[in-house]
Amino acid sequence: AARVRGRALLTMSDHIVDPRIYRLLVAANDGDAALGVDRRLDHHWVDLEDVTRVRTEGSHIVDIGKGLGNYDAYDTGVFAVSQRFFERLASLDAPSLSDAMRSLAIEGRAFAADTGDLCWLDVDDARAHGIAENWLAA
Repeated sequence: AARVRGRALLTMSDHIVDPRIYRLLVAANDGDAALGVDRRLDHHWVDLEDVTRVRTEGSHIVDIGKGLGNYDAYDTGVFAVSQRFFERLASLDAPSLSDAMRSLAIEGRAFAADTGDLCWLDVDDARAHGIAENWLAA
């Protein structure tokens, strides 16, 4: 992390995403962290037991977490982050991406990049694996 200069693209290795989401986050120049968010709360690919939820106000992230009760988007697992994000992550007793994002959000330095109808999938189980196979074969 100390070698990161400027911004870096950070992605969850078990997520498959439309490549346009990567381009969207590379172009995001907001704050110290931008997260691709999906506002389609009824999307049938999402595992509601596992998904990280995001609450936004405009383009600002105001809270993030798996158990969030009040939310308006899902975390796609694609981030554009600055050195400050890594510094914040390192400062936490039990580091997590969500906790680092929440910490930056409190300061108004975490932003949501709306991915619109672009597809993404967190491949954590057999159900998601089947969806991924069908999506990639299509």
